[in-house]
Amino acid sequence: MSTTESTSEAVAEAHDDQAHDDHAHSDLHYVKVFVVLFVITAVEVAWLYLGLPSWALVGGLFAMMAVKFFLICAEFMHLKVDIRLFTQLFVLGLSFAVVIYTVMLSGSNFWQSF
Repeated sequence: MSTTESTSEAVAEAHDDQAHDDHAHSDLHYVKVFVVLFVITAVEVAWLYLGLPSWALVGGLFAMMAVKFFLICAEFMHLKVDIRLFTQLFVLGLSFAVVIYTVMLSGSNFWQSF
């Protein structure tokens, strides 16, 4: 291995380490994200027992699902720092999921309770 190759590899490794450090968060940050996700999940479970009308039940659960989806994608999949195309692809996936859930609920006569 030549000196030039080893120098190039060292520079590349240093760049990779710095790029990773730029995106790194403290443990406290991830604990805060966990607490927020835990609270939203607890609210989702409690939401089921509030005796809400079907439209409020489904609407609220869809809204909380979307918030958790975006939080997880932004924090754990690093979409905040990636190119915008990745964020758009995930939004498209979430949109497809909502459409599919709505169609499936329609097929099971769920919407007749409105």
